[in-house]
Amino acid sequence: MIDYAAILAAQQNVDPIVTRTAEGIRLLLAQRFDPVILGHPFNAPDSFTGVVPYPIEDSLLGDVMLGIQVRIRGGKNAGPKLVLDRSEQILNILQQLTNVEIADGVTVVVCWRNSSTPVVLDSARRPEIFDSYYLRSDRPAFL
Repeated sequence: MIDYAAILAAQQNVDPIVTRTAEGIRLLLAQRFDPVILGHPFNAPDSFTGVVPYPIEDSLLGDVMLGIQVRIRGGKNAGPKLVLDRSEQILNILQQLTNVEIADGVTVVVCWRNSSTPVVLDSARRPEIFDSYYLRSDRPAFL
């Protein structure tokens, strides 16, 4: 018979590295752009930058690969140049994250843009672009 209670009792709690890193990226971008929102809220403003984390690989031994999708939406009359310019500005900021502590003990070892979509118009005809970044981080031993 399997002792599930013993298995659960022996499990270690995993620190919230995904939310800490995403919030650190949000705060970093919020110094330059307004508003920067965590997630893709239903009632987002006309123009905003959204940060959405998605785990790729996570090892309790310390190595963490995290994806961050950055959604950039311009206002209805903004045109595609605004979102393209912001996409490049964000690339310039995030690609410089090399061995940088981004949040409470979480260090980004390296960050790069993995992919980017073409500019599209949403249902309200606002230009949008979605950029995907990969971050490699080391899980701090003390968390």
